[in-house]
Amino acid sequence: MRRNNIVSDIIQQIRAEYDSTPYESFPFPQSAPPYLAAIAHLFGLKAPDPEKARILELGCASGGNIIPLAIRHPHARVTGIDLSQVQIETGQRIVKELALDNIELRLGDLTEIGPELGTFDYIICHGVFSWVPAHVQAAILRICKDNLAADGIAYISYNTYPGWKAKEVIRDAMILRGKDPRAGSNQLGFARGIIDFLKDVAPRQSLLAHILEEHSPVLRQSRDYYLQHEFLEACNSPIYFSEFLAAANEVGLGYLAEANLSTMFASNYGAKIAEPLLKECEGNQARLEQYLDFVTNRTFRQTVLVHKERTDQIRYGLDAERLTSLHVAAFLPAHDASPAPLDSAPRHYGPQGLDPVTLRTPVVKVAADILTEQWPATLSFTAIASAVKKKLGKRYPAAAEDELVNLIEVLVIQNRAKISLKPVGAASDKPAGKIVLPEPWRSYGAATANEGTPHIANAWHEAIMLDPAEQHLLARLDGSASRDALVGHLIDCAEQGKVSFEVAGERLTDPERVRSGADEHVERVLSNFAKRFIL
Repeated sequence: MRRNNIVSDIIQQIRAEYDSTPYESFPFPQSAPPYLAAIAHLFGLKAPDPEKARILELGCASGGNIIPLAIRHPHARVTGIDLSQVQIETGQRIVKELALDNIELRLGDLTEIGPELGTFDYIICHGVFSWVPAHVQAAILRICKDNLAADGIAYISYNTYPGWKAKEVIRDAMILRGKDPRAGSNQLGFARGIIDFLKDVAPRQSLLAHILEEHSPVLRQSRDYYLQHEFLEACNSPIYFSEFLAAANEVGLGYLAEANLSTMFASNYGAKIAEPLLKECEGNQARLEQYLDFVTNRTFRQTVLVHKERTDQIRYGLDAERLTSLHVAAFLPAHDASPAPLDSAPRHYGPQGLDPVTLRTPVVKVAADILTEQWPATLSFTAIASAVKKKLGKRYPAAAEDELVNLIEVLVIQNRAKISLKPVGAASDKPAGKIVLPEPWRSYGAATANEGTPHIANAWHEAIMLDPAEQHLLARLDGSASRDALVGHLIDCAEQGKVSFEVAGERLTDPERVRSGADEHVERVLSNFAKRFIL
């Protein structure tokens, strides 16, 4: 009886913490069913069509991850369950405002879910597993087994060792200081103060100094709700990957992949690490994953599971058939701005600030240019090959398609590409003077502004944050307003004090300069918003 009371008290404490400090929820692209289906395909498994799927999220908060899925896939059926009444009611208000009839957000305890809930093609549990007691963790795995369709995919994220062992030092110190009577009602603010205190007193070159040096920048920049739930939560139980997988295997679930694909390939860590690791692990992907966690001091995982009996069908070696059936988007601008030389000299590609992708042959250089022009929309393998052939003409070699397969494999392994089993978007440089943001996205942007951080989600299930001017333009992005009308509306908003325009930190007040600021902002929206959203 005493144990039951303790467990009940912990659940009540967790509910109270999320009711008092709601966790802002946003779309998390690596949990999106279209992406999970592409991962399954890469490794040899078929997955249900996300457009008509039954989708369940465990610990959905206010629905920020699944409401966009319900909008984008109107023929899907989406269910979210959360313990926090405050968060569920927030999500329900948004769903009602958007008049969505394919999503339901429920208040509930995960331990009470049974077979009567039905089966789902995709089960998502992001940011929950490590932050609940052991019996709830067991319930999550049970649901991912019992309520998962035969060909379904389950996604669970969690904190992991060994990386979290260092972060536990910070958590323990924050909890200690947060309990200080001097903290009063400012527990979080007081707990934050331990970081600066320890940085001042930690001996140089000590383990503590190293931990603080690594993690204090994130702690200073993180929002209060994140720190509250990540470091001061009643439960935070990191786990070794091997232990997590053993628990999943015990209920009948098997390992498919990591949602962050690049972490799975030893080649990404250099030959000095890859060669002995691959020899040590002898083709056992799960063993390789655990070894890599030690090599990288990993703190967080996003693991994709399937029914255990399907694991015999998994093939981790990527083959041409699976790679060429992908639709691929990649941003690979050449570091040298001059036109690509059609020779075999090495040339660096990719966003500035990241390690470059070095390409050597005319075929892959031209392919990089073509993908970058289309970004962030996708191209099929056939479309890429056709465009490269048109560009090269008679110089298109017999081995061109093999080169393109190798390019796509490198982009996938190194996480340089977005992948899908269906086309995504049709980017345009600039609509002809107007931009149309379809419903219910305009209403969704307004609803998120009323409830928290204003945002919408693009076709890659990424959050697009909306600045104040974009928020005021939302309702007029229905195609009826001319460019001049949009500029005029922003000027009116500036005169009413709803928005302001600044140059070098100086707020513009002169009417002509305000008009110029409004004009520049509308130009930016017309030029960039369509591509960001991927209409």
